[in-house]
Amino acid sequence: MPADFVLPAELTIGQPDRMRYDGRLHLAARYFDTADFRLAREGITLRHRTGEAEPLWTLKVPSPGGKRGDRVERSVPAAEDSPPPDLVELLTGHLRGDELVDVAQLRTERDVWLIAATDGKVQVELVDDQVTVSRDGSTTASWRELEVELKTETSAAAETAAEVIKQLEALGAAQSADPSKLARAVGVSPGTDPSVPMPVRVRKKDSARALVVAQLRADVRRLIAQDIAVRVGQDDAVHQMRVACRRLRSDLRTFGSLFAEGSTDRLRAELGWLATSLGDARDLEVLRARLALTFTSDPLVRLDPVVFARLDEFFRRRQQAALDQVTEALATQRYVDVLTLAVATARRPSTTERAEGTVRKVLPPLVAHAVGKVDRAVRVLTPDAPDAVWHAARIRAKRARYAAEACERAVGKPADRTAAAMASVQKLLGEHQVSVVTAETLIAVAHEHPTDGELVLLCGRLAERERSAVREIRAAFPAVWRAASRPATRAWLSLPKAGSVPDRSIR
Repeated sequence: MPADFVLPAELTIGQPDRMRYDGRLHLAARYFDTADFRLAREGITLRHRTGEAEPLWTLKVPSPGGKRGDRVERSVPAAEDSPPPDLVELLTGHLRGDELVDVAQLRTERDVWLIAATDGKVQVELVDDQVTVSRDGSTTASWRELEVELKTETSAAAETAAEVIKQLEALGAAQSADPSKLARAVGVSPGTDPSVPMPVRVRKKDSARALVVAQLRADVRRLIAQDIAVRVGQDDAVHQMRVACRRLRSDLRTFGSLFAEGSTDRLRAELGWLATSLGDARDLEVLRARLALTFTSDPLVRLDPVVFARLDEFFRRRQQAALDQVTEALATQRYVDVLTLAVATARRPSTTERAEGTVRKVLPPLVAHAVGKVDRAVRVLTPDAPDAVWHAARIRAKRARYAAEACERAVGKPADRTAAAMASVQKLLGEHQVSVVTAETLIAVAHEHPTDGELVLLCGRLAERERSAVREIRAAFPAVWRAASRPATRAWLSLPKAGSVPDRSIR
């Protein structure tokens, strides 16, 4: 902002006396990061600040899968010099064993104004900061900045904040180009040379290496982003981390001929271990949600809420034990080593000469191979085929979907149509697998409690419902497959016409 900018004592925001001065604060903050500013490059800040009600450690991390600006924030009141272990643990995915160091010290003289609604409730806080930066004992920079922060998450507060910003800009203030005080202090902004580079745009005339490297980096970034989400217990986080593991592992498999022989074997094996470590917790989460839905929609089951509550509590305890196992796995050196290996592979993958060919020449045959495996798996799907055969078809559909999705960034709509077709197959076969596993689990519970007649009866009813769902899915599958295997969904792959599901399966 201009050096002579003067903040008025009152902004015109509808009526007078809504803005009041709330005093001056003398803040001192120490920021911690790795020596290469790994956290700052990902938009993460960890600081210790004094000058307010109590000394406070605060960690701010962009929320994986959230809207732009959403973040996970954790604070710990403490005066000690070293970052609290609980906060450091949340950064495992980014630190991967490296140490945190004190990278900058900021002193801020802060004048605070509060802007209230007509009822007197504070909606917005406006602060005027004079910031001084010290690094290695020397003053390195100073500046003045204004911040407008919502104090209540309401549309009225958002409108007030927007009006405040509009008036400040009219008076000569300008939006800062720096995303945070730390970014300005150390000269590092989110997205600048992160430890796992951002995926870049790839075109059909680019090399196949460019595409698989971009996909590999997207996969690894997705995996690391889910680490903190799992640790803080975000909804669906375990599922998303397992998906990230499986997608990365699948891409390494599908595009294996483009990587140097043996160069990804260990990573694939270790990703298998990690996905397995997450498996029980995710499966039990799905099972409990499915049974809860059945309980509310099946009139026979609704007659026995007490017994159902006992059954759900049984699975809740199992789920908690599985989540404890996830926590244990994520606390091991093996897990840190998996992430370190994944990052190293994403940064400098070892590829073959074949990978130097163009996307349009090299990638379609690899995706076609994956889709062809789905075709062959579908040919043996009959009503009486073993559950494992149907599950194998689902796995192949999932791999083909991932392969097509990886090509979307360069191939566009043709690959998108293939991915959507395989996704529809995977979804239906996924529902099939959930019903199969749920029925098997319920029957096992009944066998574990043979003298509990009420529980055995409830498990039997629920298991039969799931087996009925299996039969319905198998009957519905041929129509889904016909739609998914239309020539238009695979024209870019030059595949022969897909075979149909055996006639005897349509009944």
